Amino acid sequence: MEEEFATEDFCTVVFDEFLCPGLPQENVTRHLLRLVFNVCHKLGTSRMESVIKTLQPSSMQTEALRVAFGALEEKINAIEAANNANTAEPSSSPH
Repeated sequence: MEEEFATEDFCTVVFDEFLCPGLPQENVTRHLLRLVFNVCHKLGTSRMESVIKTLQPSSMQTEALRVAFGALEEKINAIEAANNANTAEPSSSPH
């Protein structure tokens, strides 16, 4: 099912129309963090930025949610670093 998260239409339904309206409830936020943690490598850049902005921890959230958000940020940073390393490697082309 991860492949569906690469399409914007699917993400719009799941995030914008289904999960995000329930974010004031802590359990919805927790489940959304888990979902994004598992599919973040499939999400497009603009969708990822939108979801991260939406999930930014507030002072009203529990410590567990702040820790989960921190873990998500670390995973995203690791993916970005790996992608940057892959694009920075010189290609071996014959001269």
